Amino acid sequence: MSFGMIFSIIIIIATLAIAGYILVRFLDFGTTISCKIFFKNVQDEIDKAWAADLTSKVIAFPVPKEVLGACFGNSTQSPLKSKDQERFDDLQAFQGDSNVYLYPSGKGCSFSDGHFTLKHAQTPGFFCVAQQNSKIQFRLTKEFHDASVRLGNI
Repeated sequence: MSFGMIFSIIIIIATLAIAGYILVRFLDFGTTISCKIFFKNVQDEIDKAWAADLTSKVIAFPVPKEVLGACFGNSTQSPLKSKDQERFDDLQAFQGDSNVYLYPSGKGCSFSDGHFTLKHAQTPGFFCVAQQNSKIQFRLTKEFHDASVRLGNI
């Protein structure tokens, strides 16, 4: 084989490798966007409920298929159910102001994109909601006298 043919094969292999890498990164970027859209949609619904006098509704939003569920609450609250204790322990690494987390962390959503701080929201304790049909579903409630929207299981 001539030098030109060997060089051409090397260029083709390098081009395919770069194209594969770009494709994988692009698909990962789509998942990151899905996580951010989930948090934005939840915050938008909380803002609507917060602005209303009275709200009680169940909402559901899509998440990437790799996400198994979402947990609500923060590290100062106790888990409402014993089955949520393991996830509560796993999420202690965040230790920030975040009050909603997608799990498992690092899958579906990157570690930095898997948590968010919801404004105008409170929870009675730390609780988790499992993903069903690629959606996370939970309840929003606000009474006339409430300063924040309460999040809860259905």
